[in-house]
Amino acid sequence: MRREVKEKLERYRGEMDWSEFLESLMEEALRARREASFRALRDRVLPHLASIEESRRRFREEFSLRGSD
Repeated sequence: MRREVKEKLERYRGEMDWSEFLESLMEEALRARREASFRALRDRVLPHLASIEESRRRFREEFSLRGSD
């Protein structure tokens, strides 16, 4: 490992032992990936949400009108 990287890791690690430190890094990386995936999915769905809601509303109105005859 390059000396600068090792020194940086030592500073970030603080009082944790290496296994705790690496586990926390791994958990943080996984959390960041999940958040990024969620944001990407949300960004793909949100533009279509209004049309989905409108279709749902129209369906319910038409269904209840036909059922009340």
